[in-house]
Amino acid sequence: MQIANPIYDTFFKYLMEDLNLAKKLLAAIIEEDIVSLELRPQELLIDLPEKYMSILRVDFKAVIRTPDSNTKKILIEMQKSRLLFDIMRFRRYLAENYGRQDEIVTQKGNEKETLPIITIYFLNFKLKDVNFPVLKIDRNYTNVVTKEVAQVKDMFIEQLTHDCYTIQIPRLELNMQNRLEKLLAIFNQQYVTTKDNKIMNLPEEWEQDAELLEFINRMHKPLQNPQMVLRATAEDEIEGLFEQAESRLVDAQLKLAEEKAKTLQAQEKALKAQEIALQAEQKLAAQREIALQTEQRLEEQRKKSFQAEQKALEVEQKLAEQKEMALQVEQKLVEQKEMALQALKQSVAKMLEMKVLSTEQIASIQGVSFEFVELVKAEKGL
Repeated sequence: MQIANPIYDTFFKYLMEDLNLAKKLLAAIIEEDIVSLELRPQELLIDLPEKYMSILRVDFKAVIRTPDSNTKKILIEMQKSRLLFDIMRFRRYLAENYGRQDEIVTQKGNEKETLPIITIYFLNFKLKDVNFPVLKIDRNYTNVVTKEVAQVKDMFIEQLTHDCYTIQIPRLELNMQNRLEKLLAIFNQQYVTTKDNKIMNLPEEWEQDAELLEFINRMHKPLQNPQMVLRATAEDEIEGLFEQAESRLVDAQLKLAEEKAKTLQAQEKALKAQEIALQAEQKLAAQREIALQTEQRLEEQRKKSFQAEQKALEVEQKLAEQKEMALQVEQKLVEQKEMALQALKQSVAKMLEMKVLSTEQIASIQGVSFEFVELVKAEKGL
């Protein structure tokens, strides 16, 4: 059975838009009874940050049933990343939710309230020191004096701290031991068995599981939608272009660092040569003050001074050459950045020529401004 690979932003978004399936998946992760679930407005953000990485963000408002049969409202923030991330970007998203108030219905009518937060991170890379797939970081109320864990919850504390769940997709295993591992199996990249990473081939026997079959049927549909497949293909193309640009940039930075190191060594040598020359001159001055010694010794000192000056001149010439090389490297770096920009313009032009997506959709997919797409359209005469 083939399904769309939910590691792609387009397909993951489609999966989570089914609130019934989203509720089942989230309930299995946080191990809570979710009574109701709704997407927050503007819940989806696709970003292409400075380090060429895509982060998809989905926010839900949920009502969960507590062990004492009461209910409480919470905010569930999900973020998915395909590449190693800039931690500040995750912190910024979290800070936005901490600074937001949500409208809830109370006995007094609609009121704004700050909700407790639960964060869930889907990562398509491995954390270095965590060798199991699903990690929970929870909180305890501990009496610091007695070291006892208090079985209490306070709204003040709940709104200032949060539980966190992390799913490392590359660490998911084929052996499913519980309901959570069964539901997360549709993310297991070991079921990508062809060169087309957008397609996963799942075992036929999974269709015998009624709950898992709901997820399979949902994720099979995007493969029949050419527009969704095209968006997923664009994700691959964009990431490929940026990865190549980053690789070239890193190479150039390494070369520049090497040149700077060589320049620093040359400068150190020049300083040493200058010190030697200064010492020679000081010795010569001292000899003149004492009274001239033999012409032979004076001539030898002059030769040493001349040789030191020659060495200093040679070092200065090498330093000038190193500076010239560093300048050339910087010029190449500028050219590479221009190439990356042109590649992005070509990708935008290609999507414009397909005439499948609107200017706003292309701008969202490419992670650029509406004006940038319009500029490309004008330059290419599209």
